[in-house]
Amino acid sequence: MFKRFKRTVKNIIISDFSSLEISAGFGIGIFIGFLPFYGFQTVLSVLAAILIKKVNKIALIFATQLFLPFVIPVVLALNFLTGSLILYHKVAIFRITNMSDVLFYFKPILLGSIPNGLLFGFISVFVLYRIINFIRRKKNVTEK
Repeated sequence: MFKRFKRTVKNIIISDFSSLEISAGFGIGIFIGFLPFYGFQTVLSVLAAILIKKVNKIALIFATQLFLPFVIPVVLALNFLTGSLILYHKVAIFRITNMSDVLFYFKPILLGSIPNGLLFGFISVFVLYRIINFIRRKKNVTEK
C-alpha cells in the first residue's frame, strides 16, 4: 500500500500539470475531506473534479482518500470544537451515548468543518506548492 501511495505521489509531481494546479486540486480535496459526509466524500471529490477545470483531478481525489478511519475521530473532534466555539462561544463536551446524540452534534461538526477545511486546504496548497517547486527544481538541476 505504501509503494502505491509513493508511486501515485511521484506520478502527480512529475505530471505536466503546474504546481498550482496540483496543489489547488489537493487543497480542494483536503477541504472535502473535512466535510462530515463520510461515505460520500469520494462522490463529492469526483463531482468537484468534473466541475473545477483548472486543477489536477487525481490530486483532488487522492487528497480526500487520506481521510482514513483512524484520522476521522481527530477531524470530527476538531470540527466539533470549532463549531461549538462558533455556535455557543465556548467549547462544549463531545459525548455520544446514543444515536440521537449524533444528530445533536452534527450541526457544530458541519459548521466547524467549513473553516477547518478552508484553513487546512489553504495550508496544504501553500506547503505542497512549495514542495513541488523544490522537487522540480532539484530534479532539473540534477538532470543538467
